[in-house]
Amino acid sequence: MIKAVLFDLDGTIVDTSYDLIDALNCFLLQNSMKPISFIKAREKCSDGARGLLSLRLNMNDISNEYINEYLECYSATNYSRSRLFPLFDHLIEILKNDGIAWGIVTNKPRKYTIPLLEKLHIQNYDCLVCGDDYEYRKPDPMPIFKALATINVKAKHTLYVGDAQRDMEAGINAGAQVIFLDYGYGKFINNKDNCENVVSSPRDMVDLIKFLIKRD
Repeated sequence: MIKAVLFDLDGTIVDTSYDLIDALNCFLLQNSMKPISFIKAREKCSDGARGLLSLRLNMNDISNEYINEYLECYSATNYSRSRLFPLFDHLIEILKNDGIAWGIVTNKPRKYTIPLLEKLHIQNYDCLVCGDDYEYRKPDPMPIFKALATINVKAKHTLYVGDAQRDMEAGINAGAQVIFLDYGYGKFINNKDNCENVVSSPRDMVDLIKFLIKRD
C-alpha cells in the first residue's frame, strides 16, 4: 500500500530550465563566452551548476568562484520563468484527499529551494530535504531515508518520482517504488532493467500515481 509520494524538484515538479539556462548565458556573457542554445543546455539542467558550466568549460576548470558567479546569476533571475508542470496542483489535491503524505527530496540547496517554492506557492508538503541539509546527496539514498523518518513511512510504502538517473538510483537503493519522468531533463540509462514505471507526460504521471495508490 502506498502511503507517501516523494518528488524530485527541478524537472519533476517545476520546469526551472528557462531560469537555469538564462543564468548560464548570463555567466557566459560576463566571461566573454559564446551563449548556449536552450535545446542543448536543457539536458544538463539536472546536473546542477557544474553540469551546466561543463557545456563551455572543462570540468577541471570549473572553480568554486565560477560556480558562485553562476549561482549569483541564477538568484538574479528571481525564478521569474519557472513554472509548475501541468496538473501538479491537481495531483497534490488527490494525495491530500486520499490521506497520502507527500514531500520533496532535491539536491538543490535550501537557499534556492525555499524562494522557488514560495514564488510558486508550493506549500503544505509534509517533508522537504534539500541538497545541503545532510552530508550525502542523491544518488545516495540517505536523503530519502531522512524524508521518510520525518513522515514515519517505510520505503516499501513509498513512491519516489524523478527525472534523472540519480533519482532512480536513490529511490531503488532506498527500497522505494520509483517512477521515471522521461519528459524531464535527465536520462535513466537502466530504466528497462530497474524501473517498470516510465511516463512521458504530466497526465501520464498523474494517472499512474492514481492507479498505484488505489491498487492496494
